[in-house]
Amino acid sequence: MKLVDLLSALDPVQVLEAPDVTVTGIAADSRAVRPGDLFVCIPGAHVDAHQFIPDALRRGAVAVVTQRPWAVPAGIGAAVVPDARLALSALADRFYGHPSRALRMVGVTGTNGKTTTAFLVEAIARTAGKAMGVIGTAGMMLGREVLEGKSGYTTPEPQTIHRLLAAMLQRGAWGAVMEVSSHALEQRRTDHCRFDVAVFTNLTHEHLDYHGDMEGYYAAKARLFRGLQPGAAAVVNIDDPYGRRLAEEIPAGVRTLTYGFSEGRTSGPRTCTSPARAPATGSSRRWARPTWRPRTSSAPTMCPTPWPRWGPVWPWASRCRTPVAALRQPRARRAGSSASMRGRTSRWWWTTPTRRTASRSCSPTWPGSRSRAPG
Repeated sequence: MKLVDLLSALDPVQVLEAPDVTVTGIAADSRAVRPGDLFVCIPGAHVDAHQFIPDALRRGAVAVVTQRPWAVPAGIGAAVVPDARLALSALADRFYGHPSRALRMVGVTGTNGKTTTAFLVEAIARTAGKAMGVIGTAGMMLGREVLEGKSGYTTPEPQTIHRLLAAMLQRGAWGAVMEVSSHALEQRRTDHCRFDVAVFTNLTHEHLDYHGDMEGYYAAKARLFRGLQPGAAAVVNIDDPYGRRLAEEIPAGVRTLTYGFSEGRTSGPRTCTSPARAPATGSSRRWARPTWRPRTSSAPTMCPTPWPRWGPVWPWASRCRTPVAALRQPRARRAGSSASMRGRTSRWWWTTPTRRTASRSCSPTWPGSRSRAPG
């Protein structure tokens, strides 16, 4: 892509130099720069990437985007922006052709449950005959194809996100589900991803060293929902006090679907509630929505642990017109096992995602729930 065309994605921007060069990639780490790349200098908490401009140029960068003016060598493109992180997101989206606009995008955020929820969403779509990519803690994949392994981040950098979405689109993906961390939201990595559905699972005391306090942590999570466009949907756990608050702050024009596991939890324009019966071979919950006839679905488990994970999935499947019958298929029901579930119960494998979060993965409205993980 021509540099001048790529820079047109930035507003506001001060273009210092715009030679007639072709940009072949985008990098925010000078060590990852390849010949033909545009290098974006992002000031960090401890290191300022502006000091690595000479290294990026030696590696073949043809243009540099910074937050302050600098002495530009002849033949090098240069632009100054007020927010380099936002610029990186906009540039990546433009460079890869706005892939999120052509996919059914689902963003999942919350302290716990993101990975399991993401894999359940993918499995339901796959069972319904729709190819859905996954971007998250376990890696980046489309069906059985691993596009990229674990990156060290729950949510990758913008240039990686949009590159992967473009690759999924080229491979015929119908949609993509992404784990969206609070760090990614704070650092604007997903600002130019257009989400059709955003899911909130819960909020507990984590990452306070980064966000300062729970209010800062909540504000970061809420960014995902504030960025939703009219016509999109928000799926919110209203058993969580921050979820109840979030449900009241969803932007106008965004459809709100809530779910909960407390007896009588029926607030919200669209609600999934419990209970039903608990057969010896598993558990069953009745999903009631004001405009639908109630439905009952079963999951093979010895305790209600999976249901805080299934809760956000049911309304998503309905929102994206995925056949409800797909949730009853064995492939969909055992999907979470591929993510991180390791405890054996009856025929399938179910338990909490990790030992560290075991006590949090069972809904607080089900006292006495315990992980069945062996050992």
